[in-house]
Amino acid sequence: MTAARPPSRPRALFPASFPLLLAWISALLLAHRADAVAVAALAFPTRGGIARDERVVFFPTAARRVVAAAPPVAAAEDEDEDEEGVDDGGDESSSSPSALSSSSTTCWEVPIHGWIFEPEERSLRRRAFVSLLRSSFQLDKGDEASEILARRIRPFLVDNERGKKLSIKIGGRVHQLPRSKANGHFRAVLRVDDSDLSEDDVDGAGRLSYEAITRKGDERTFAGESYLLEETGLSVVSDIDDTVKLSDVLDKKTLIRNTFLKEFESVPGMSDVYRRWADERNARFHFVSSSPWQLFEDLRSFLTEDGFPSLSTFHLKSVRLKDRTVLNLLKDPKENKVQVIESILSSYPKRTFVLVGDTGERDPEVYGEVARRYPNQVLRVFLRNVTGETKGSARFTKAFAGVSGSKWSLVGEDPAREMRLPPPDTCAPGI
Repeated sequence: MTAARPPSRPRALFPASFPLLLAWISALLLAHRADAVAVAALAFPTRGGIARDERVVFFPTAARRVVAAAPPVAAAEDEDEDEEGVDDGGDESSSSPSALSSSSTTCWEVPIHGWIFEPEERSLRRRAFVSLLRSSFQLDKGDEASEILARRIRPFLVDNERGKKLSIKIGGRVHQLPRSKANGHFRAVLRVDDSDLSEDDVDGAGRLSYEAITRKGDERTFAGESYLLEETGLSVVSDIDDTVKLSDVLDKKTLIRNTFLKEFESVPGMSDVYRRWADERNARFHFVSSSPWQLFEDLRSFLTEDGFPSLSTFHLKSVRLKDRTVLNLLKDPKENKVQVIESILSSYPKRTFVLVGDTGERDPEVYGEVARRYPNQVLRVFLRNVTGETKGSARFTKAFAGVSGSKWSLVGEDPAREMRLPPPDTCAPGI
């Protein structure tokens, strides 16, 4: 006799996939608000400084050592592209004394990447929109999931500030940055001489700190950091979803809940592996993910609290809900990921890299392509097996064609045992 099925719960109003959810949010936003901020930006395209109702978030980057053939310059990167602009990685080989005592003929290229926006946390319109989402997810206002939803969705509802010109202070010098773009992001690459840096500017791990210059009377601090990454050493390029964070990308409804309604949870054992590599091999880390920049602050807090190494750069996806960049979430991540990872490897041609991902989406295809293009830099590829496929499957045979089977591995339930690197003196990437 077949057991009676429990009464079905009323069907939720939200779409079944993460990209469609954000597209749905975008449509609602377009229907409920006018873009007064964009109009103001067009009228006043060179506004400067940080207003009291605005916030600035700096994203961690990696600096690289170069020969100072020219005076320090600031070069803006184009940030109006569909995908995320390419940052350098985030790493440093030994310690800051070596960085600070080098010849005066060298300097550091320091990428700066930030986001300026007005939170508008008191906006009745935004509160109403969050209430609408809460109803769509069938949540009560006092639920923990409701509070998480409000926090996670808030960065998608801010007013991005276009045309803002900020200045930052690194060492004893002030650098003016290019104007922010329509999505509030701004980018620059600064050249900073070793002689301008002191031990107050760079900590023992090679972390270079800087601050935005605020208006007179504004005592808030908006701090950023870039990691002085030496020419040689070990770097780890890592995915986030289902690699270090439990997301369940293959089940889109669960993915949405894990992204917007639950506190992030780490994959068991992965933080131990990354800390071991950081402690034993002085590794630095670059998180390359299709997650949008709006989730950066929560992602970074989660990784820090769960014990992942702090010397990490982030390379996420540019998504603006009210223009065509929202469609980036529907695109195949392979092309963008390959481009971003290539930019990191080509910026540090003497460093060795370990690539870590999962089998849920396109990491095998991405990492196989990178391993073929950079055989002398890619030491190992580790893929957390979330699909149950075998190493001899047709998919992996194609993805890793031309790559030695000893270079890549599928990882099961024991990352600490399965993700071991060869001793440093035996490391020879090759094909």
